[in-house]
Amino acid sequence: MAPQDAQASPPPELLQAQAKMKTDEMTANARMIEAQARQAETQAKIQSGAFAPKQDGPEMGQAAMNASQADLINAETKRSEIGVRHQERMVEDQNRDLDRQSRERVAMLQLARDLVMHPDQAAAVEPLAGPSERKFNEGEGE
Repeated sequence: MAPQDAQASPPPELLQAQAKMKTDEMTANARMIEAQARQAETQAKIQSGAFAPKQDGPEMGQAAMNASQADLINAETKRSEIGVRHQERMVEDQNRDLDRQSRERVAMLQLARDLVMHPDQAAAVEPLAGPSERKFNEGEGE
């Protein structure tokens, strides 16, 4: 049998359930107050006209039209600028290729001149110059 003091106090499970009920009630009350505050805020906005349809006058429509036309012109200008930059890059690439080919031809001509002046070195240069010479001759056919 339980002592007299233990019989007078409620079991811990009951105390825990009562505490949970109290916190749940406080949470529900807080949510209710929040909902009422949001409702009051919405009513105030409705009364002030925050949700009323906007009145676009003719000057508002014209301003929007001018802004959209300006945006369209800006987009066209940007597209043109991109096209010009692309074309410039293509020309630069082509010029670099032509410069490289020119340097290769000058080097081949200098090598040919050196071989004419020193024919005894032709055998030593042949493995190095052969592929370039074929490439040079293929370029002549273009």
